[in-house]
Amino acid sequence: ALRQVRALPGVRAAAGVAPVSVAATDPDLEPIYGEAVSDGPLSRVLDLGVTSGSLGALRPGQIAVSALEAAPGAMGVHVGSRLTVYLPDGTPYRATVSALYTRSLASGDVLIPDAAVAGHTGAAPGFTQVLVSGGTAGGLAGLAASHPGWHVASRSVANAAAEQAAAQDGFANNLVLGLVAALAAVALVNTLAVATVERRRALRLLGRVGASRGQVAAAFGWHALFVTVTGLVAGAAAGAVTLVAVTKAATGSWVPFIPLVPAAGLVLGVGALVAGAVMIPFYAMSRREPALAAG
Repeated sequence: ALRQVRALPGVRAAAGVAPVSVAATDPDLEPIYGEAVSDGPLSRVLDLGVTSGSLGALRPGQIAVSALEAAPGAMGVHVGSRLTVYLPDGTPYRATVSALYTRSLASGDVLIPDAAVAGHTGAAPGFTQVLVSGGTAGGLAGLAASHPGWHVASRSVANAAAEQAAAQDGFANNLVLGLVAALAAVALVNTLAVATVERRRALRLLGRVGASRGQVAAAFGWHALFVTVTGLVAGAAAGAVTLVAVTKAATGSWVPFIPLVPAAGLVLGVGALVAGAVMIPFYAMSRREPALAAG
């Protein structure tokens, strides 16, 4: 099938990929997920951010490793290092590291030639995807029509499908986070509302010494602002420890990616909850305190 794709007019390069899981001692024996790739110029159809070595032709006896997995504390290897991983059936695969790459979230932490993996996965040899550079939509569609189960998709369509699948996989996580956030919001509102109502005597005293309704409202407003800022700073500090650690483990970077729109929505939501939990009880109490001067 791969030869047929490469033979199509206008095709500059084509490579097949299939997911594979191997075991490596880095330093503990643990599973590492990656891809089995066909021979040929993989770098012409997939930009993995190679930092050293080359992915021009990955041959049996070679292996490409992500920069994250190759770092000290994990495999601790570099281009030219000898490495042994264990294929799905336990067969050791001894190879030389031929390339290090940085973009590993989508492709996994190792790339192994499909010829070395064939017969060791418990499944028939084959590719889950054939990546093509060049060619025409009509030529690819015609070839796919002769192979039941084949689907031709452009890069934008494939990316959109991947994003949709990721969104569906994250639905359960978002649901759990939403429930936790709802419970936290209820606890926040109850605590602040009760604390505000308990200041009824202080409100009455301020009215008797001549404070105006506007002055007392400003005091309660500053209280709400203080609680909001303190809570956001404390929450960000507590969450940053876990977030930075997970980001470093997953991407090798200490800088996490935080979408601005959800973050801004979270800040505004917290501010609205605090303001409502403080100011609404205050206005309800202030109406019952005739001693408060107007203004």
